[in-house]
Amino acid sequence: MERDFRKLVFSIKELTNTNQKMISFGNNFLRGIFFGVGSAIGASVIAAIAIGILNRFFHTFNINF
Repeated sequence: MERDFRKLVFSIKELTNTNQKMISFGNNFLRGIFFGVGSAIGASVIAAIAIGILNRFFHTFNINF
């Protein structure tokens, strides 16, 4: 019983520390920058692929604008 209680207290402390890290403004700010840059890079890659495919399509059928 005592051992289970110690495990429970340890788990609660660990969850509290994890929760404080997740709520931290600095941590959220850096994570937002990281995901924002990643999203921008991903969108750029997808746009480049789409433009490349359209360019090849238009050149194949000699479509000029």
